[in-house]
Amino acid sequence: MAFTLDLPRELFGETPRVVCQSPEWTVSARRCRTGVESLSIRNSRGRVEVLPFLGQIVWDAEFDGQSLRMTSMFEEPRKVERIAETYGCFAFHSGLLAAGCPSPEDDHPLHGEFSCAEMDSAELVLAEDSVTIRSVHEYVMGFGHHYRAIPSVTLRAGTLL
Repeated sequence: MAFTLDLPRELFGETPRVVCQSPEWTVSARRCRTGVESLSIRNSRGRVEVLPFLGQIVWDAEFDGQSLRMTSMFEEPRKVERIAETYGCFAFHSGLLAAGCPSPEDDHPLHGEFSCAEMDSAELVLAEDSVTIRSVHEYVMGFGHHYRAIPSVTLRAGTLL
């Protein structure tokens, strides 16, 4: 059986707040100095830090005492439109319409339109052996593309990602 908890933006404050806790899990929410909402999910091996409203970027993944995040000049994530403006995370979702580096023949943003998309909503899904952060983003362009994306990141009990 799984439980779903909505994650309203008001939940994220300057001081980290524990959203839910069990012997295996601690989930906490905070707002970075830059204004970006951040959710940390911790299990017995480590934690993942996900940005539920900014492209659902996985800002950091730290397991067995080792951060897997790339070294960069960005101490905290920033609210931006392109991933290069806040580069330094562990992982991000590339564009769904175009991804990777644009060639001279096209003009899509580096890594596509989705990496730093503003998510419409976010929620936690709590199951017996896992915690999932799920976000929703609807992309609509008049006379153009239209899609609804529901990215998610799941952390299982006692494991790495």
